[in-house]
Amino acid sequence: MKGIAIIAFAAVSSLSFGQLWDQSQLTNVVGGGTGAIAGQNLSMLETTPNAENIFGFGAQTTSNNVMADDFTVGPNGWNVTALRFYTYQTGATAPSITGMSWAIDSTLTSTAVTSSAFTVSFTNIFRVNAGDTGSTGGLRQIQQVDVTGLNLNLAAGTYFLKWNFAGSLASGPWAPALPTSLATHGMNVQQSLANAPFAPGVNGTMGADGAFQVLGTENVPEPATMGLLALGAAFVARRRKNNK
Repeated sequence: MKGIAIIAFAAVSSLSFGQLWDQSQLTNVVGGGTGAIAGQNLSMLETTPNAENIFGFGAQTTSNNVMADDFTVGPNGWNVTALRFYTYQTGATAPSITGMSWAIDSTLTSTAVTSSAFTVSFTNIFRVNAGDTGSTGGLRQIQQVDVTGLNLNLAAGTYFLKWNFAGSLASGPWAPALPTSLATHGMNVQQSLANAPFAPGVNGTMGADGAFQVLGTENVPEPATMGLLALGAAFVARRRKNNK
């Protein structure tokens, strides 16, 4: 039992700040824009084999529409210091997001989200239709919404990030999905419409991945703790030997 106690009280330290979970792979045509968006990155809907038909899912605070997607925390736990979201409002010529709400839960039994301070900026990514690399893509320039200054300690496990936006324009805000060729995170984004229960978001013939990032630090055992772990293992081994 003493050996187990030594292991149980292992301390942790933190790695340097960085991306803990990344679902921001929106660009599937790098620098492919022409006309008014020449050289810009494109988040292009794909016709084969998935026949995508969703530019963005409704994620409007005013309509109580909420998006959700899951992420997995590593075995030592995370300290989350920032969240990054992506959205657009059709026709925006300047960043237009005026409100940001979010929550992290272990289940999707609640659609509740909480308003939060944020910063917003334009990315150089445009949401466009299949084969359209011209000026019409400029109507859907993706905006990056950052929530910083957090100090959330999450134990190992799977969590659901929920979010929605308010904006100054009539359109949206909308939550773009990752192009299906880049959606490698389970393609299990969820959407709640008007506070109804969450249901899978479908883009054409398949599911979709929501666009977000989780940033912060991953906990790792301290060097001194590693020594304690080794000492505990040696103690257990010695005790077993003496009990033979």
